[in-house]
Amino acid sequence: MESSSKRAEALVDVAALWMPDNPEIHVWFRAVLDAIYVAIAEDQPFIVLDGEVFDEYTFDEPDDIAQPLLDCLASNDHLAGFGRKASPEEIRRQLESLPSYPRDLSWDWYPAFLHANEGLHSGDLAECFLQALGEHGYGHGTALLAVDTQSDSYAVTFMPTDLAEQIAGASCGWARIVRSAEC
Repeated sequence: MESSSKRAEALVDVAALWMPDNPEIHVWFRAVLDAIYVAIAEDQPFIVLDGEVFDEYTFDEPDDIAQPLLDCLASNDHLAGFGRKASPEEIRRQLESLPSYPRDLSWDWYPAFLHANEGLHSGDLAECFLQALGEHGYGHGTALLAVDTQSDSYAVTFMPTDLAEQIAGASCGWARIVRSAEC
């Protein structure tokens, strides 16, 4: 529970860096985390927030504590989420729909990437695609930040590299910058 609690507390702390213009989200994050602590202390299989019961979350596993906070980021268009077998086209569509998507990001490398990775297993292709995209963006001042979902899915977003480095450093390991020149 202690590592899960640190992970969730880090999510709350990082919200101020991630979304400085949305103080209502910071307040909501704190309220959700406090409600989670109450649910765990009272052995409730649900959280209660402002009198409303949220029973879509379970806390069977220690890392489940951060899921409501990750869902908040996704529902506020701060993260794109997809399965590990998503195609590069689907990943690209979701990332391009994010408000943080850098409109000047070039995709001139993309056809060569697809050709060079033909026949790669879909899970490996998605990971390789994210690494190549992250490497390309990083060279232009934009980082691709991945949030550890504790599952076989991805949750990623774009942000300026200096901010992404601050968030990755303050996240207790739940966020990392995705990049690699290997793919």
